[in-house]
Amino acid sequence: MTEPTKNMKPDENTMEFSDPYTIHHSDHTGLILASKPLDGNNYGQWSRAISMGLSAKNKIGFIDGTITAPSSKDAKYAAWKRCNDMVTLWIVNSVHSDIANSIMYTESAAAVWNDLKDRFSQSSDSRIYQIRQEIVENRQGQLSVSSYYTKMKALWDELASCHDPLTCTCAGLKELAEREEKERVMQFLMGLNDSYSTIRGSILMMNPLPDTRRVHGLILQHERQMDVASRRDLGMNSHAMQVQRTPAPPSFNKQSSNTYSRKSLKCTFCDGDGHLVDHCYYIIGFPEGHKWHGKNVKPKNKRSTVNNVEAINAAATTKSNASDCPMFTTEEYNQIIAMLRNGNGQPLANATGQKDMHVTPIIHPAHGSNSHDPTTSTLGLHHMVLDSPHTAVPISQTNLEPSSPPTPILISPADTPLADRSPEPIPSSISLPQPSAPPISHQAPLRHSTRLTKPPAHFKDYVAHHSTLLTPTEAPSRSMSSTRHPLHRYVSYSCLSPGYQCFISHISHLVEPTTYEQACQDPHWIAAMQAELTALEDNKTWSFVPLPPGQRPIGCKWVFKLKYRSDGTLERYKARLVAKGFTQREGIDYKETFAPVAKLITVRCLLTVAVVRDWPLHQMDVQNAFLHGELQEEVYMLPPPGCRRQGENVVCRLHKSLYGLKQASRSWFREFSSAICTIGFCQSKADYSLFTQVKGTSLTIILLYVDDMVITGNNEAEIKNLKAFLSSQFRIKDLGTLKYFLGVEVARSKAGITICQRKYTLDILEEAGLLGAKPTKVPMEADLVLTHAGSSSLHEPARYRRLVGKLIYLTITRPEIAYTVNTLSQFMQDPQRHHLDAAYRLLRYLKGAPGQGLMFSSQSELHLIGYCDADWARCPITRRSVTGYCIFLGNSLVSWKSKKQVTVARSSAEAEYRSMAAATCELSWLRYLLEDLRVKHPQPARLFCDNQAALHIAANPVYHERTKHIEIDCHTVRERIQKGEIKTSYVRTGEQVADLFTKPLRAPIFHTHLGKLGVIDIHTPT
Repeated sequence: MTEPTKNMKPDENTMEFSDPYTIHHSDHTGLILASKPLDGNNYGQWSRAISMGLSAKNKIGFIDGTITAPSSKDAKYAAWKRCNDMVTLWIVNSVHSDIANSIMYTESAAAVWNDLKDRFSQSSDSRIYQIRQEIVENRQGQLSVSSYYTKMKALWDELASCHDPLTCTCAGLKELAEREEKERVMQFLMGLNDSYSTIRGSILMMNPLPDTRRVHGLILQHERQMDVASRRDLGMNSHAMQVQRTPAPPSFNKQSSNTYSRKSLKCTFCDGDGHLVDHCYYIIGFPEGHKWHGKNVKPKNKRSTVNNVEAINAAATTKSNASDCPMFTTEEYNQIIAMLRNGNGQPLANATGQKDMHVTPIIHPAHGSNSHDPTTSTLGLHHMVLDSPHTAVPISQTNLEPSSPPTPILISPADTPLADRSPEPIPSSISLPQPSAPPISHQAPLRHSTRLTKPPAHFKDYVAHHSTLLTPTEAPSRSMSSTRHPLHRYVSYSCLSPGYQCFISHISHLVEPTTYEQACQDPHWIAAMQAELTALEDNKTWSFVPLPPGQRPIGCKWVFKLKYRSDGTLERYKARLVAKGFTQREGIDYKETFAPVAKLITVRCLLTVAVVRDWPLHQMDVQNAFLHGELQEEVYMLPPPGCRRQGENVVCRLHKSLYGLKQASRSWFREFSSAICTIGFCQSKADYSLFTQVKGTSLTIILLYVDDMVITGNNEAEIKNLKAFLSSQFRIKDLGTLKYFLGVEVARSKAGITICQRKYTLDILEEAGLLGAKPTKVPMEADLVLTHAGSSSLHEPARYRRLVGKLIYLTITRPEIAYTVNTLSQFMQDPQRHHLDAAYRLLRYLKGAPGQGLMFSSQSELHLIGYCDADWARCPITRRSVTGYCIFLGNSLVSWKSKKQVTVARSSAEAEYRSMAAATCELSWLRYLLEDLRVKHPQPARLFCDNQAALHIAANPVYHERTKHIEIDCHTVRERIQKGEIKTSYVRTGEQVADLFTKPLRAPIFHTHLGKLGVIDIHTPT
């Protein structure tokens, strides 16, 4: 045996690789050193990856300045040039393409590195602040424990890299490291979901507290344990109809190894084995279809959920219908039954190892046949090969009625005797005789039933439009689909008057087109568009001219609207030509845009005053309202769809305002206000869209919202004269009694006025596909905290923005969703999946009561009463508080708000006081509005608050440490109190109805406050 050499020389290759000018055979120009390219926001992680990669390849000196460029005459210049270009290309390959274009022509790699550092690196302090903020805001959300821990660890490591390493070796350094590790553990535990509260409490009780890696291991073990438990529960409580792919075990009493591994688990609530208290069915409820076997006798004081068979039957009914299955003749049906019985009455066995099999939903012969033997007690459970497994196996009943489709029933394998489980061959193909219809003359005439029938009771709430009577031979080809949560359970019209039922019916069944192409399919809309173009031309709205140089025309589109009379009949098809004003440039295409529009609070106040004083309410609509305003600016528009062009570059030079222009509303409002003031109307100072006329004891009021107006007063003759004047000045339509205004349905009775947005709500649910969803009791979960982190961003954020925008308009009549909508609107810039889930939950709440709205009682005193509240540091992102208040005019809710405060409050008293100041300003404005409506309010308005400290600050004229930085708010409230306009009072927290606008509440307290707000549902089923 050769003795090994003791004195070995260094390998020449090793010596060569230590030279920074050496290029390995694996190095090439397309190498990428960072997995995530630099995009401008990840410089810290990117620079770390590049530095590590270059250090591993012994090329770090080319970017840190230790290897400088030699002279061009130096022998090493060529090697330096080669390595420098190689490193530069590596950096270029590791950045975004936009950034790569800006560094492609830089000479040296060091210059490229320094350029990127100057552009994208943040200062140490600002980056530390950003990282700490991300750590505080980071929540697990829908992430797994491992993903959440990985994200936290990346932030911790980056934060540590921002600080210079400490060189001290004293004992204090070790204590500092332990303190930092404990802080990381706290941060990790605080971001976990509430489902880990049990293990979180156990970890916090440990002494000493384990480090982050140990805590992560414990949480991960707990997560896996819960996953195993949930899968075991799912396996034990699966539907009885499911067929396993693997052969059944020889003994059903044999326990699996997983059961033995769970014997150590002991529940402290029911003393049961195999689970913990947080998974105990006696606490969280039994799953659907829970079976009680053996010793697990169902206690008398406990009851399970819905029966499993009923749940499966409902699901099967929802997913499929009897009429969807193929129809068979008598011969075909008999042959199939005979084949399935295999000639000896025994069912076919479930072949081991084959795919899951089950019976087709329903097999029945053609109507009029009854080929199955009625004496047979059970129909054997047979299997036919299908591609996908199903949990429910519905088959038809044995007795088939000629006049009705067979009813699905469910047969459990446990209830079906299987005589033989050995595999039997299944025919690959079935030969069926061709169906041949016998002559009609040989058919026995079918006797029609003489029994009196009537539709189901819930159909009384629906009205059939354009329906035709069916002859006895005309039967529906398909049965109606069903759902577990049909709409008739939540919307009813039986309590409404016949006239209002007719009105609701008419506005519900007609559909407005959304595009020009859709409208061209209906001659009514074509006529409406032609009438609009004729009115525009008669009014000399534009002239066709060539487009001047340097000018940019704006686009236009058609908007279609249906106008109804007070009885619900269709008044006309209205087509509006709307200019795309969002493309206008300020200072060029327009200068001023301010145009008063009636506040919705004013609308509610006017309705309240009108119903209390028994005033009539009329609605009028102005045709081509915006055409009455002259344009001061030079505006060009593309020819509208459907209008002939008179040349290649011909555009419309607008002379008068048009819908959609930035200055359109201002021009129209100027014309209207000038005309109405000539007959003695005065413009309100509280709301410029409100006009009043006083003649002795006569009072007439006009409320204008763009081209829709509401007229009321105590003198019918003056109202009639006003309508005649408006008709002479403008092209106007009298729509009669107020029934439908701005998408709000108005119902009036002797008890008062009810407003709701039933149709608008149903349209939102239909667009979201949630008309059949299961309703929820509250719009938002009580413990839900939405942040910017927790799930992935939406691929279509516009869908979320459209949905939230529609929900904002829905708050006109739904005050209980104000807080939820305000929260959802804070994530419009970057909506994520959990934000959309929260919005869908709100839609499910709306499904429970689509017709819910506000009630303005006729038996009410016109006194102002306000409630204000605040939730201190409610926002987890900014730690700002949430202001909430609601104001009643008598018993009617007219104003409310849920809004995040503009600054951070240092105490709960400060947050409550800011809320009190906001409510005070609203009460003061409402007093001015009531004066214009000729409603006297001599007594001070009552303002209730549940914070004693805030009440003391309002009553105490001395400023102190808590109030010196909020002096303006203090002056606002105190001055109103001293003038006698406001009177503050204390209310208990449990009776504070404004709590509904500051935070999500649980169902009992939520519905208690909801009843106090005067929210009712006249469409609720009786």
